[in-house]
Amino acid sequence: MFFASCMVCRHPTTPCNSCSSSTCAPQAWGSSAPPTEARTASFSSGSDDERMKKDKLRELVHNFTADALRGVECTIIERRTLTKVEAVYKLDHSVSWLKFTGRSSGATLAAVQLSWISRLISIQHLPVYEQEDFLGKSNVKDLKRSLLLSSGGDTTSAGRVPQSVTVVLKDVKEMELFLTCVEVLRLYAAMDAPV
Repeated sequence: MFFASCMVCRHPTTPCNSCSSSTCAPQAWGSSAPPTEARTASFSSGSDDERMKKDKLRELVHNFTADALRGVECTIIERRTLTKVEAVYKLDHSVSWLKFTGRSSGATLAAVQLSWISRLISIQHLPVYEQEDFLGKSNVKDLKRSLLLSSGGDTTSAGRVPQSVTVVLKDVKEMELFLTCVEVLRLYAAMDAPV
């Protein structure tokens, strides 16, 4: 288990009995082992510095996941018209799908299956012609805080919802956090995905 505590209140069992929140989420990746026998990530690092870096990464991913289970505001760029849409990204409780919904409408705009992510990249690292394809010329000011996220694989759960999305976050730091944490979650999801 990557997370050995409640994603909301950090109690050691999930869902915890003492958390008053109805959003207490299950542990990541739904282990069949009872919570008392949950696996935790183990590292055979000899260095305290390496261990501290891994603990910091684990804490970042844990906090990101807790926030994403509740929903985080963002902006997405609609592909056909290249217009901005105020949205919220949210992880499902099994931590296997990342869904983007419109803030005002609540309609699902895109859904990405974590274990099948095929592209996760900052838009600024794409060639200029692709940057314009995904952002348009009018949104170039958002270049440093924009990313592209795509998945393939099981389309039956997503229905007709796009599985590729251009996301604009509030700042560069939040974008880098998103890229790092979603990549870690993708790796964990891929380990749990059926072959």
